[in-house]
Amino acid sequence: MYGYVAANDTGANTGVGFILDSKLTAFSPANIIPPAGYSTSFTNRVGGLFSTNYVGYVQLPAYNTSLCAFYCNRDDRCNAFNIYFERTPVFVPNQLCPNPNPQAAVTCALWGDYVDASTANNIGQYKNDFMVVITASNGYNANPPPASAANYSGPAALYGAISTSSTYGYLTYTTFSTYDPQQCANLCTNYNVNSRATAIKNGASTYSTCNYFNTFNVTTQAGAFYTMYCSLFGSPDPSAGATLQTTTSGSTTYNLVYSYGYALYPPDKGVVLKPWSPAPTGSQASCSSLAAAGSTYVDYNGVNYTIACGYDVQYSNDVGNATAPDFFSCMNLCDKFTGCSGFAYLGTTCYFKNLNGATRTPQAVGWVDMAWMTSAYAGFSASTVAATVTYTTFTTAWTGTVTTRTTSQNGLTNYVIVRTPGGTAPTTTTVYADSGTATTIGTTSAVAGGTTTVTVNYPTPTYCSATSSSGSVINNKGVRYALYSNSAAGGQTAASYSGYQPTTVKSTRPIATGIGNYIGEDNANGAQVSIYGTTRDPSTLVIANTFYLYAGRGTGYYSFTIPYTDDIEFVWVGSKALSGWTRANADLMQFWSSSSATQTPVTIAFFLTFGTYTPVRVHWGNGGGIGSMQFTVTAPDGQVIISSSGNGGLLTPNAVTSPCNSTLGAAFPAFGAET
Repeated sequence: MYGYVAANDTGANTGVGFILDSKLTAFSPANIIPPAGYSTSFTNRVGGLFSTNYVGYVQLPAYNTSLCAFYCNRDDRCNAFNIYFERTPVFVPNQLCPNPNPQAAVTCALWGDYVDASTANNIGQYKNDFMVVITASNGYNANPPPASAANYSGPAALYGAISTSSTYGYLTYTTFSTYDPQQCANLCTNYNVNSRATAIKNGASTYSTCNYFNTFNVTTQAGAFYTMYCSLFGSPDPSAGATLQTTTSGSTTYNLVYSYGYALYPPDKGVVLKPWSPAPTGSQASCSSLAAAGSTYVDYNGVNYTIACGYDVQYSNDVGNATAPDFFSCMNLCDKFTGCSGFAYLGTTCYFKNLNGATRTPQAVGWVDMAWMTSAYAGFSASTVAATVTYTTFTTAWTGTVTTRTTSQNGLTNYVIVRTPGGTAPTTTTVYADSGTATTIGTTSAVAGGTTTVTVNYPTPTYCSATSSSGSVINNKGVRYALYSNSAAGGQTAASYSGYQPTTVKSTRPIATGIGNYIGEDNANGAQVSIYGTTRDPSTLVIANTFYLYAGRGTGYYSFTIPYTDDIEFVWVGSKALSGWTRANADLMQFWSSSSATQTPVTIAFFLTFGTYTPVRVHWGNGGGIGSMQFTVTAPDGQVIISSSGNGGLLTPNAVTSPCNSTLGAAFPAFGAET
C-alpha cells in the first residue's frame, strides 16, 4: 500500500482533491518513457481500463512501471498493463462507518490485449458512501519483439539506449530511416572483417572487434518516429550502460525508445591467428553432435571440457542454474558463473556444479547430458582421487601382558584403540546419537571402569509446526501416509502382479491420511491390525508414504532397501517422488511370488550431500490375505536409520514431511490430487 493521503482530499470527501493532487498527477508525465520491452500507449488519464481479456492486478508499494512490467513479463497471458493511483478506504466501509478516511494505493492491472486511451473509462465507484477514484493512469503495450539477427543472440529488451562512454567499449554509430536489426548486424560483422584485414595487412596479431550492437528508435515527444540508431560496441555485454532515455538537440528533446541489444555469439576475440567462426546452433549444438562421452571439447573461451552425454552427478554439487537454448551454450554460461566447474543440461536448463576435487564418478542416467572442466574434475576416474582419512586414538588399560592396537573405520574416520597392560579387561561401546543442536558430525569418548564409550553426534533437520484447518497443531516430524482400498485386489498371483498400477491412487480420495512415526505393516490372513493408530482389515489395503530424508549422517551413499514384501512395493527417490512417478520409473520394485518361498532383498544407493533434503515415496499394495510391507534406509556409516518392524519400526529424526524452508524442497502434493 502506497499510503499517501492527498492534501486537499478533505471536507465533503468527494475525491476531487485526490484527482487533482499535484504530487500524484506528477507521476504520469514523469513516466512517459516506457520500461524495457514496452511502448507508451497513453498517460495522465483519470480512469482505469474497462475492456476485455483482463488478466489480474497487483498492488505495488510505489508507482514503478518497471515493477509492473516485471509482473506482466512473468505471465504468458499478459501483453499490456495499466498503472494508476486509486483512492481507497483505510478499511472496508460499513453501516457504522460508511465513509472512512482515504489513502492512495498503486494498482498494476494486467491485460491480455493491447490497450489504448479509448477504453480508459473506469473512473471508479462508490463503496457505501466512499468514493473510489483514479488518477495518473498510464498504459503500456509490450513491444512486438524485433527480428533476430544471424550469428547474434537476442534481441534483449533494454531500459534505454546504451551510453557512448568508452567504459562500455563504444565504437561508432549509424542511423537508418527504417527499423531493421539485420542492417545493424551487417555493420558489426563488416567492422570485424575490415578490422581483421587491416591487421593482417599491417602485420598485427590482434584487431579491434565489434561484439555487440544496440538498436533504438529516436522519436519526438509526441511519439512520432524520427530515425533508427545503431550503436556498435566492443564489449560482449555493455547492457549495464542502457540508461539513456532522452537526448536534446538544440531546444528539442527526443525520446530514445524501443531499445534492444544483440550480442555476437560467440564473441570475436580479435586474434588474427584464430579467425572467428559462428557458434553451432540447433541440432549441431547438442551434446551428441559435439563429442562422444569421455571426449574433450574446447569452447570459444578456450576452456577444455570433458563431454559426457547421458551422464550426471546427481543430487550433489549444484551451485546454480540458468536457461539456455542448447547444450553448447551451457559452456559459455558456466565459464561466467562463479564456482562452476561443470554442468548438467536437462530440457532448457543448465544446472551448474562445483566439481573441484569431487570423488564421485558420473552415473549413466540417459536423459541428462553433462560436461565438466577437465582441469577441475577427474570425471570417470574421480573414484581414484585420494580422500583424506583421519585417525582418532583412544588409550585404555587392560589385563593383558602386551600392548595391542585395533582400528575401526567410520566413513573417512578411523578409531584406533590402544590397550596397554595394567588394567581390567576393557570394553569399547559406540553410541550413535541424533542431536538437535549440532551443526556438524562430532565424536566424543569417555573411559570409565575400563569401558571406552565412543559417542558419535549427528545433526538433525530443522523442525517447524503449523496450525491445520481444524485448529490442531501439526509439525513436519515423521512421514505422511495415506490409506486406500486396492482396486486390483485378487490379481497378486499373476507374474510380478502385473495388473497392479500404483498410479491409480493419484486421483483417488484416500480412506485416511495423517503423519506417522514408522513405515511398515504386517498381518496374518484375515487379521484385524492397528495401522497408524486405527484398527483395520489390511487384506486389500494400499499404503502410500512420502517424506524427505535429511542427510544428517554425512555425505555418502544412503541405501534404500525392500527386504521383503507381500504383495507388491515400490520406492521412488528424488524429484520423481514428488510428481511423475509411475510403475515403470520406480527406483525399486519388489513383489510376492507363489513360486518362491523366499525373496532376495532389492537395494539401491544414492550419493547424498550432508545437510540436504531428498524426497522419497514408498508405496505398498496387498492383493488379499496375508500382507507384509518392509523398508529400510542405511546411512553411509552403516547405521540403519529407518526400518520396519511389523506395524511399527525405527524412524530416526532424519525423516520429515517436508523441509521448513521451501527452497530446500517443495511440499508433496495432497494425496488424491497428484500428478
